[in-house]
Amino acid sequence: MLFDQDFAENFTIMLSFEIQSAHWISKQVTIYVTIAQHLDKDCWKSTTSALEKDSEVTVEPTDGSEKFWGRVVASSAAGASVVVEVVDGKGVKTTWPRAELRHRRVVSVAHITVSDDKNHDTWFVQEAMKRQWKW
Repeated sequence: MLFDQDFAENFTIMLSFEIQSAHWISKQVTIYVTIAQHLDKDCWKSTTSALEKDSEVTVEPTDGSEKFWGRVVASSAAGASVVVEVVDGKGVKTTWPRAELRHRRVVSVAHITVSDDKNHDTWFVQEAMKRQWKW
């Protein structure tokens, strides 16, 4: 999982008396934006789902050779299984059974947190992330 977090301190709320009247008196807040990216575990675990052209995959050969990253060029039905042509990072095209491929579908999620903490405390960032991601 990849996290990227940034913040904007002293963000001014133009109409704070209308928008925030029930919460804060402060006209300035700190906004924390967190973007998280991870692989979709359902796509990763599936060994039978369709793979479209240009899908990113990790090839896990059953013969024990080293795993590698690739991109799907084409797929076709061969008997009871699907055969997928993959181009690896070096431009070499090979054919693999679908069961040996893991689909690398990336999911991105954005979380926004607002604080009126004037110290921009690291504690707040940690607590906000714990609440967002239930660590």
